[in-house]
Amino acid sequence: MTLSIAKFSEFIVSPEHSFKTLQGVTAIIQEGVLPIRRTSQFAEADIMLDGKRYLLSTPLEGGITTSLEHFCLALKRVQAPFLTEYRLLLGELPLEDSMGNMVFHDVILQAIPNGERLDQAVMFAATARLRAALKLLKQEMKAIGFVHGNLKPSNLIYGEDGRLYPIRCYYSHIGATESEVESDFAQVEAYLDSVAEVSEIGAYTPPTDYRNTLPYDKVFLMQDTMIRVCKDGLYGYLDCHNEEKIPPQYTYAEDFFENRAVVQTRDGKMGAINHENQWEVEPIYDMLGFENGVFRARIAESWFELDYMGNIIK
Repeated sequence: MTLSIAKFSEFIVSPEHSFKTLQGVTAIIQEGVLPIRRTSQFAEADIMLDGKRYLLSTPLEGGITTSLEHFCLALKRVQAPFLTEYRLLLGELPLEDSMGNMVFHDVILQAIPNGERLDQAVMFAATARLRAALKLLKQEMKAIGFVHGNLKPSNLIYGEDGRLYPIRCYYSHIGATESEVESDFAQVEAYLDSVAEVSEIGAYTPPTDYRNTLPYDKVFLMQDTMIRVCKDGLYGYLDCHNEEKIPPQYTYAEDFFENRAVVQTRDGKMGAINHENQWEVEPIYDMLGFENGVFRARIAESWFELDYMGNIIK
């Protein structure tokens, strides 16, 4: 079923419609209109979810491409500080076709940081700052061989932290050569060279890896809007603003994924917490792991399978 812009727009703004798993999605209305954008292959809408702004995208024809699925899988195995929360949700958008049959469409959810698109930021941000941010982004992308595939000013957000964040990663892949990354940047670098120079006012420190400035022994990369930290052998979490959300208190902790993080208490028992440090899986297990929306748990020699809410299903 080919998805129409009208159908997509109607679903987003109609309260009687609901996504498969997402709860509390609110459309961002501008001057009484939901701005739906169309790229060559995707429809997009700006939404709010859990108090944060996201870009919600869905392919207009067919499903998510195999290359995009591979890219999303690769993201789970690398550290990418320049990428905000990025999720592929298969079959998340239910719509009726012309025969009244329910058809489920795939969606991509990407967190949008506070800031402006680069093509807007050039009008007020010092050009030296933008060049420094672009240089840092290139270094980070080269580190993992990340190629955006359509890197241009409108696909970059200049964040309030002075960094650049790519959005609309529909054609991205990981594992590219340095020359491929260089080619990816050619259009944006030429654009910055062509715009009117904006002078710096006052002192300026170029952006660096935020982890170097935080008072912890170890600071890991942000996952699912949370940053895992370690202090004196105990683990906790910061929020996306580098504010301590969960003080270091666990002897072992994993990164958050889909609002769940596996942790170990001081008495050696493992469970899973949410972003509010509430137990979603009680800490009664000797071993616990989370993958593909299912927990695998062990008590002594007995193994269990738990659902997303911690209920035993097998």
